[in-house]
Amino acid sequence: SIFWVKVKGHYADYIVYGLQVVEFVKVFHKIDFIKRVVSVNEIIEDTSKGSQFRSAEHLPLVHILLAMGELEEHAVLKEINIKTIADRYPLEQSAIIAPSDEYNNGRLIVEKSTLEKIIKAGKCTIPEITNKELIACSSLTNVEPGELSIWPSSNYFPDKNLAVLNIGTRWKPGTTKVTDETVKNLSKELLNKVGKNIKIEV
Repeated sequence: SIFWVKVKGHYADYIVYGLQVVEFVKVFHKIDFIKRVVSVNEIIEDTSKGSQFRSAEHLPLVHILLAMGELEEHAVLKEINIKTIADRYPLEQSAIIAPSDEYNNGRLIVEKSTLEKIIKAGKCTIPEITNKELIACSSLTNVEPGELSIWPSSNYFPDKNLAVLNIGTRWKPGTTKVTDETVKNLSKELLNKVGKNIKIEV
């Protein structure tokens, strides 16, 4: 199904396909309301029927109607109780795996308080992705080339309570990319787990 998600603050509304995406939006935003787009006049009989590709074809139409301020006029909407949307991605002392960066370093989305605990401790372990202890550094410049480390990423979210951590190592002198096999293998492992919630031990 297609959902209209209105979030609090100065952000654009979301038109998304599938409840799992709504669950992700709930991680990063305080939600004002969630409405399922049941149908759109006679153009879309039922957004929950048909293939995923057909639903994806319908998304642009719903986006256009919302942008024109005419979605409520032309669509049948059903409000969804926010409390019924599962908290599948809790961030307390845990992280969501994001896609790795262009240098093969992994990326984790965490609460800022978790980042601060890790940096203060100087190390952490994440058993679900590696049995090696990660050295925590305050920035990439403090990472020793070839040493498996974790440090704050330059990526950020508008929500100041969220932060991004990099996992990997620094380039070796004279190179312009990560060549460390451990980091490459870790990056592949993380790629298979994008979107998964994992525990961090500090």
